[in-house]
Amino acid sequence: MALAEKTKELATAEIASEDLLFDPEDLVEWLKQHSEKKIKADQESASDYISGKFSALMKSLKDDVRVKDIALDNSLSCYGVPAKKLGGGKGNRNEYYLEPVFLTEDETVAFSEAQTAYPVPEMGIRYHEQKKKSGPLIARFLDGVDMKGWRLWLFLSMVIIPLLVFSGLMLSPALSLFVPKLKGALAGFMVVGAIFLGVFFVLFGFIFRLVDKRVAMLPDWVSLSPEYWLLEYRPMKNDAGEYSHRKIALVHYIADCKVCSGEVTVGKGGWHFPGRLVGRCNENPVEHVYTFDHVTRVGKPLR
Repeated sequence: MALAEKTKELATAEIASEDLLFDPEDLVEWLKQHSEKKIKADQESASDYISGKFSALMKSLKDDVRVKDIALDNSLSCYGVPAKKLGGGKGNRNEYYLEPVFLTEDETVAFSEAQTAYPVPEMGIRYHEQKKKSGPLIARFLDGVDMKGWRLWLFLSMVIIPLLVFSGLMLSPALSLFVPKLKGALAGFMVVGAIFLGVFFVLFGFIFRLVDKRVAMLPDWVSLSPEYWLLEYRPMKNDAGEYSHRKIALVHYIADCKVCSGEVTVGKGGWHFPGRLVGRCNENPVEHVYTFDHVTRVGKPLR
């Protein structure tokens, strides 16, 4: 906030934002004058204080696409992100500035088309996709995989094999009547098959939902994180604009709650909304609930 406000005060048509450099002491002084919170830093500790705040801010902005979406929503040609100019040696302090990030024509057109095709309903929200490198380690190998050729058949085998085992279980009782000698072997097969299907559906049941519903939530044993992660089975187009194959994407969606401005994340519908993925506000996950559509990325209030 301090960096943005000081740049706003001094930037002109002749002076670019990246040419306005501020040292930690300037920023701490501004914060002490304008921040509602007590700033526990003085001139001697200003460098460490601002450096810590800068690192935390950059970490939060790294995967947050809402800054870009706000710029697009306001028809801006660029937006600013905090940057640091290293001092270059002992005793030389780092300086901070706003670096402009220019939006491409493709980004502007794509955002405009999405806004027109899928407008946000009254008191509704628009979900923003976050691509994070810090996603679940076990699921990262699936992210960005094109489902074609041998990869498609390998992936579908995880659906076909359990279905074949299930079919075998259904046919085993009838087969044991016609071939009594196989009763013992079929009984063993039914026990092993039932255990296999039970374990498989507990661990990999999300694969069936991914193929059937085109979106699935990662189970807790995969995500190993308090954040909810989704896998999407996305259609891809070729150079001619025709759908050619599908790709798996590992994503995390967020939105801003229209009731309290809290962060909305996608999670399971629970017994209130069985079989559905819904958006729940982190501040009031019981009452501030929204629909979730991974295609339109738009949600409307459910309560």
